[in-house]
Amino acid sequence: MERESSPSKIVAPQAGGTVEDIKGDNWQTLGNSSDEAACKPKTHIVFLKVHKSASSTVMNILFRFGETRNLTFGFPFNGASQLFYPHYFAAEFVEGFVAGQASQFNILCHHMRFLPTEVRNKPPRTHKHRTLQALKPFFPKQSNPQHHVDRTCYLSLSLQYTTDFKLTLLWRWQCILQWESRLLSPFFHSFESSFSQSHLQVQRVMPSTTFYFAILRNPIHLMESSFTYYKGTSAFFHAKSLEEFLQQPSRFYKAGDSDSQYAKNLMTFDFGFNHNGEASARHVQLMLQAIKTAFNLILISEYFDESMVLLKEALCWDLDSVVSFPLNSRDGSTRAPLPDFTVEKIKNWNKLDWEIYTHFNQTFWEKIDRDIGREHMSQEVRALQKRREQLARTCLQEGESVAPQEIKDRSLLPLQYGQARILGYNLKPGLDKTTEQMCRRLITPELQYSRSLYSKQFPQKALKGHRPASMPRKHNRRTV
Repeated sequence: MERESSPSKIVAPQAGGTVEDIKGDNWQTLGNSSDEAACKPKTHIVFLKVHKSASSTVMNILFRFGETRNLTFGFPFNGASQLFYPHYFAAEFVEGFVAGQASQFNILCHHMRFLPTEVRNKPPRTHKHRTLQALKPFFPKQSNPQHHVDRTCYLSLSLQYTTDFKLTLLWRWQCILQWESRLLSPFFHSFESSFSQSHLQVQRVMPSTTFYFAILRNPIHLMESSFTYYKGTSAFFHAKSLEEFLQQPSRFYKAGDSDSQYAKNLMTFDFGFNHNGEASARHVQLMLQAIKTAFNLILISEYFDESMVLLKEALCWDLDSVVSFPLNSRDGSTRAPLPDFTVEKIKNWNKLDWEIYTHFNQTFWEKIDRDIGREHMSQEVRALQKRREQLARTCLQEGESVAPQEIKDRSLLPLQYGQARILGYNLKPGLDKTTEQMCRRLITPELQYSRSLYSKQFPQKALKGHRPASMPRKHNRRTV
């Protein structure tokens, strides 16, 4: 969610070397003027909003694009801020979803735990089949050898969320899915025929032509940020510092805690895998292949501007559609350089996240070298930065972000959470109506923007109020 620079980020690989596709033939070729002239802007999009990875800024880009083109968002049920995270995504979590009807949604971008068999109308063209035996090392270890105990636990959990029989059946299937193959089988198995036979087939939300993308962050930066932002979670609450937590993680970390993902392999968890899973070479490769199969594009937050250029080209959007101001970023008061031994401990503790990040950081630059070139990318980045500077001069009173206590319009105050101080913006006074509306969209925090769009899409439900942000541990929240 944050955007910040750090000298410890992985250095961009030099041009050249082997090229590995993330999505095979589904990748677009960038920088071809004839293709750009012929392409049509994509309007069916799924964004996996990975935590603490500049994802709030990307979400703002999607909100603005959808609002100005009257697109339909897949909002969480009852106006919640997340799609029942940390539970696996299910179609019934989407407001307005009706089983049996064709997909009516354009953009799905709220926090979810990814489960592609629930999101897609059809399975990926290149989905693979793996045996349960090959995936067993990813299953969380059970203290009781009788597997049905684990499955019964999930069934009882489902009853806490709904009294509706149909939704209970959905959760029953989901529990079985988690029990049978906790990490990878959602990507590698097509359950179409079995669900049809058992009358439990789940309707998907998005059409088969949907563009899927996600953004990653260096796990070193992510872990440091998570400790500050999620200080109130079970694993971090009693640790005096990140160094103390990493010195003896077993003192603080319990794999079975419902919020344990915030303290270990958070990106792995968001992609739908077991964050406590094994990190053997074979299983890492299966995990990476699963991500490549499910997503058209993987972006890197440390190279945000380059990522936005790739996204612009892949979606056939214009420059103004991807320009942005950093949102949900914190000030520097809680940041400090991490010593080398802490960095190494973070890598080892978040081994799965580190494998995901290093792999897709490499393919990110391979894609730039192959499809657009470093020189042309530099030109595109300069154009994007120049446009951002122009908008800052037009829109922002101070020309940059300000501390939360300095935000004059309290409707533009970001959620203050944990120990972090989340920065915001002040609009320049005296703007004409059209310019003011454009500028306000650029700086509206995600919770306020989501509520506003939800109210427009479901005006009658909005009158009944909305559900607050679903965040771990209420004592994390604070006022300025």
